[in-house]
Amino acid sequence: PRKEITGPRYLSVSGIILKANHRSVVWINGQPIEAPERFEGEGFFAWPNQADEKGVPVASADSTRRFYLKPGQTLDLVEGRILDTYQIAPQALKARREPPPMEGKAEPHTPDGEGVR
Repeated sequence: PRKEITGPRYLSVSGIILKANHRSVVWINGQPIEAPERFEGEGFFAWPNQADEKGVPVASADSTRRFYLKPGQTLDLVEGRILDTYQIAPQALKARREPPPMEGKAEPHTPDGEGVR
């Protein structure tokens, strides 16, 4: 069975500082990330040390496809497309990827037999 990926639905890059020693700093979802190799976030990977004029390479943890994000761009990890951050409502940027409900899982019931709503 395929492992279900959780974590943020969107990855937004708000800044990149390129350093000559390949120790670049990138801001993803508001957090500064500096890593000598691959950075493993919740449900995604980023390679700050490979950031350049194309952007910073990022990928979903369940994919080998890399996307290059520049400051002001957001990757929708579910749809696999890059958007300008302003195209997404600020509250939507906090959306998460969650596994679907387990099949066959019974809903909670009240003593009178009616389901909880």
